[in-house]
Amino acid sequence: MEISPAIKIKSIQVSNLLGEIIQTKTENFNQVNESAFKIGVYFLRLNTDVGSVVKKLVKR
Repeated sequence: MEISPAIKIKSIQVSNLLGEIIQTKTENFNQVNESAFKIGVYFLRLNTDVGSVVKKLVKR
């Protein structure tokens, strides 16, 4: 997933299908370490200076 460099990310939250927050990042947004995630479906919420967006992540 690419994000325009003009958009400033404030935080990233990773949650599971139950809505439990697995990981929150407030800096170093170049990577989300998914190696600690079990196989399944996750949601990434990217909070930016212009709003938020949720993307689905499938770990196989």
